[in-house]
Amino acid sequence: MTREPSHQDVRTLWRNQEMESYPFSLEEIRSQARRFQSQVRWRNLREYLASVVVVVVFGYFFFIMDDALLRLAAALTIAGVLYVCYQLQKRGSARKLPAEPALRTCLEFHRTELVQQRDLLRDVWRWYLLPFVPGFSLFLASQVMQAPWTRWGILLVWFVILFVGIGMLNQWAARRLQREIEALEKES
Repeated sequence: MTREPSHQDVRTLWRNQEMESYPFSLEEIRSQARRFQSQVRWRNLREYLASVVVVVVFGYFFFIMDDALLRLAAALTIAGVLYVCYQLQKRGSARKLPAEPALRTCLEFHRTELVQQRDLLRDVWRWYLLPFVPGFSLFLASQVMQAPWTRWGILLVWFVILFVGIGMLNQWAARRLQREIEALEKES
């Protein structure tokens, strides 16, 4: 038969338990989370504004071009931009910081947001860059038929450099977020 713990035993256990300690305060975590959420919102706003410019420019090209291939390239570019905006809204939006003043809740929220943005940046090739390939490919195909190779060759090199550069910058940012996640996990 097991003995029921006495009131004194429970009290002693409660007093002697290890308390969770965090190297940072609730306000520090809330501040970091707010700052990160603000950065995400500004990044998204910049992307949306750039998308409006691209849609207007390629919409203009769509209406003034006589070449059906170029018109299709412009339409596919616009479709790519709209897909990117949809993915950014769906997967990359900043959520509102919870009002709960608990440190654990703020830590979990901030970590979840960091993971979400890290995953978004890691996957940039698929949701951000790939949607522009069909439009650019058709544009390049029209140039191959009409222009000397130096013109379309320069366009191709520029496109590859731009895509690789954007991809590498986003991978670098994803690694930076991963280090933040690891530091947060180590400290909590």
